[in-house]
Amino acid sequence: MTTEARQSKESKISLEKLKKGFQTVEEYVNSAVYTDFFIVAILAVAFITWVTECAPFGFVTMAIVISFVLVFSHDILPLFAMIFSSALMLYTKNTAELLHLWPVLIPVGIALVVFFVRNIARKVKNKDKFRLAKCFSLSLQCLLFFFLVVLVL
Repeated sequence: MTTEARQSKESKISLEKLKKGFQTVEEYVNSAVYTDFFIVAILAVAFITWVTECAPFGFVTMAIVISFVLVFSHDILPLFAMIFSSALMLYTKNTAELLHLWPVLIPVGIALVVFFVRNIARKVKNKDKFRLAKCFSLSLQCLLFFFLVVLVL
């Protein structure tokens, strides 16, 4: 066997291991983001950020988790709790104090592009139709809950 053939075979094996590892992480993330522990952890970060008035901790933590979920998840629905709790981390009415945190959004933007490209490619490959109805009612419920929380506070 030539060295080129051996290298090709080794690269195929390593690519298969990489795919298997990615699928394992993807399955774990997809199952973990729908647990109560995930929501409690996100709300705990929001609460700690609000109480300590340490915006960098909260926003950096949320950006890391959002980016990770976007890269490895098929669904954007678990991010609604994070988006709503991010609004609860604002401890001041002067949002100009928080503008220095804008670089935190760069990895989130990159992860959002990866999410859309990956899921659009998956839809095209599987010839699936895009449906909005599945998550629309739950999104509406989350939005109503958010407005009720804001009204109460």
